Amino acid sequence: MLKIDHIIEVLVGAKALSCSEEITELKSSASTGTELLMTVAHRLKQMIEEDKKIEGLVGEEVRDLVLFCDSIGLSIK
Repeated sequence: MLKIDHIIEVLVGAKALSCSEEITELKSSASTGTELLMTVAHRLKQMIEEDKKIEGLVGEEVRDLVLFCDSIGLSIK
């Protein structure tokens, strides 16, 4: 959760408001921790693959989040 909050803060600070709002919505709508990790990590992974600016801002944090998910048995495609 703290890593996701940090990623949102970085996106807000960089004025990537549509991205930060989308991640905040996904975070708010998740009903379980597993759902939160799966949906947010998947969408963030898509964002860094699609947008070099976003990748430069939070790419390392997103990759760390995906690795964490993998380590607990959640496969992020």
